[in-house]
Amino acid sequence: PFVQMVSRRHGHRPALRVVDLGTGPGWVPIRLAQAHPDWEFWAVDISADMLDLGRRHAREAGVAGRVHFVRADATCLPFESGLFDLALSHFFLHHLERPEDLFQEAARVLRPGGAAMIKDLHRQPAWRARLLLWFSKYILRYSKEQLLTYRESLHAALNAEEVRRALANSPLHDGKLRSLRGLDLIVEAAKPVGVLQPTRPGERLGMRYVTS
Repeated sequence: PFVQMVSRRHGHRPALRVVDLGTGPGWVPIRLAQAHPDWEFWAVDISADMLDLGRRHAREAGVAGRVHFVRADATCLPFESGLFDLALSHFFLHHLERPEDLFQEAARVLRPGGAAMIKDLHRQPAWRARLLLWFSKYILRYSKEQLLTYRESLHAALNAEEVRRALANSPLHDGKLRSLRGLDLIVEAAKPVGVLQPTRPGERLGMRYVTS
């Protein structure tokens, strides 16, 4: 659903340079690369194991030449400022102590006028969290490890007010927040035209990144 959402919103735009923050095994950029042959992707994760999975998936999908896997902290990216047209993040925000750090860094690496789309879990009341876990266990047949991870994610999920505060403390403060079926939160934001985040000391025009 997130891939379809991104395609509906941005699929008309040619030759986008896209960064995916907290990519995990890389499914979002891989599916988007298949749907948009003229887009190029940088998929960022701190886990070497996840990046190895992502590379394998990209090779199997035939898009390895356009999805570059980068080992890095998504809140301190090894990219220079203003390089990307689109920043994505899918179910990663709740892993961070300070979600505003992700918004800050996404804004830094976006070009003026670039867009961000971020989807994450919406914190649920206790009764609904129990229902979701029951459904995942008995209907979706989650494994014990999957259930543990999902339970931890539900516990760590943010509510709408927490996300609004984080946005307000970032250059993406004009972003829009909406709920999807009451289960997920969607942030859509644009970096203001004419506003360029200060570059880090020693940055040059261009890109510096390390794939691993």
